[in-house]
Amino acid sequence: MCWVRISRLGLLIAIAFAVRIGPANADPIIIFNTAVDSNGTVLPRHTVDPHYQLLSSPKGPAPAYVMDSNLGKGHDGPWLGNNKHSKWIGPKANERHYLRPGKFDYQTSFDLTGLDPNTAILKGKWTSDNNATLYLNGVATGNTTPPGGFSYFSRFSIKTGFVAGVNTLDFVVRNIRGRNVPSNPTGLRVVFTMATADSDATEIKPLNRP
Repeated sequence: MCWVRISRLGLLIAIAFAVRIGPANADPIIIFNTAVDSNGTVLPRHTVDPHYQLLSSPKGPAPAYVMDSNLGKGHDGPWLGNNKHSKWIGPKANERHYLRPGKFDYQTSFDLTGLDPNTAILKGKWTSDNNATLYLNGVATGNTTPPGGFSYFSRFSIKTGFVAGVNTLDFVVRNIRGRNVPSNPTGLRVVFTMATADSDATEIKPLNRP
């Protein structure tokens, strides 16, 4: 994701819809589910996700489009249904579009400026078509989705590997060949359930006293 400067009201709305606020002594990390705007409202079908980009694919970089979750009879679905918290995203506006096998790297980012990276925690749930691996700052986190797991969520949790300032998350989806066809639908859906870190005490300046 890109760090978005919004009003205080907009920030509170974004936190409420994009993540679940963690412990009372921790501050929220501003990060977004797939297919939502900066206020956490799900986007219409076929629009471009502003917080995720398809960094690489067999055909190169591309926007990440909001997609329907109903692939229909004769396709590899059904995908887990979209809801008011998130939707599927993919390399084509039409979710029924068949794509060649290969890796599709969806990247988002978040800023820990003013927060202690050693206390950061990200938790959530995700699903993909087909299997996927989650990377933090280019390093595999050990979180994966199964090859046929696109009809349900898998859980993920990250507690190490954060750095000061901007961090990146890469959801690398591997698309495989369809049955008796050389290509196959592919997509990604992500929901964050916890995103917190403690304030960075080293950045707190002492009060000037007379």
